[in-house]
Amino acid sequence: MKKSIRIVLIILLIHTTLMRGNTSPPTSEPQADFPKKVSEILTNSCYDCHTTGTKAEKAFKAMDFKKWGEYKLTKKISLLTKICEVTEGGVMPPEKYLKQHPEKALSASDIKTICNWTKKETEKLIK
Repeated sequence: MKKSIRIVLIILLIHTTLMRGNTSPPTSEPQADFPKKVSEILTNSCYDCHTTGTKAEKAFKAMDFKKWGEYKLTKKISLLTKICEVTEGGVMPPEKYLKQHPEKALSASDIKTICNWTKKETEKLIK
């Protein structure tokens, strides 16, 4: 059951991110207290689509960093797991987006930073 839910969520994330997002940065910072390095990576590579006010409506409905503080504990844990999975798997940022914005690509170091953070944050939320 968990595997089916994960597959559906990954497919949903892939589908929503194929919709081209706003190419300009969001007008304000998302409402989340992420570590500085994580915030820099997310701002550069994720916020164009995953924040309220962008043109990528489906993407920010799937995950909106501006609303991170409003999400329930279970949703945060699920999203943290997905963030690591889709970045490690090369699904996010999507290839179609990166063709237009190669500077938004995640380095191996960025992916490691993101996944380390998501794992630590998940452990902290579970306790």
